Amino acid sequence: MIDIRHEGHVAFLRPREASLDREAVQELREILALQITQGMSLLIINLESVTYMDSSGLGALISAFRQLDGTGELRLCGARPDIINLIHLAGLNRIFPVVFDDEEQALRAGAGRPH
Repeated sequence: MIDIRHEGHVAFLRPREASLDREAVQELREILALQITQGMSLLIINLESVTYMDSSGLGALISAFRQLDGTGELRLCGARPDIINLIHLAGLNRIFPVVFDDEEQALRAGAGRPH
């Protein structure tokens, strides 16, 4: 289950599941794709409830980043240190250079996508 709220063209997503693995990630992929097709220009994913993420969870984030294709931005927040380490180990810190502390910080941040 994923909680979603909107503020203008910003979508805030908060997975309730502790694991973003192969079994749980399909809903996240579908919701991210829907937000993008609905014209949301900033997707903020709050990972505070996520205690485990495997390659399929990382794949869902990469897929959403690619679907945005320069038309929007994906920001992560609230991730536990081990999830942040996973992002770095997978080399995804080039896509997600900052994992913000909370949704407010992620919202206030300027365009942070590396070029």
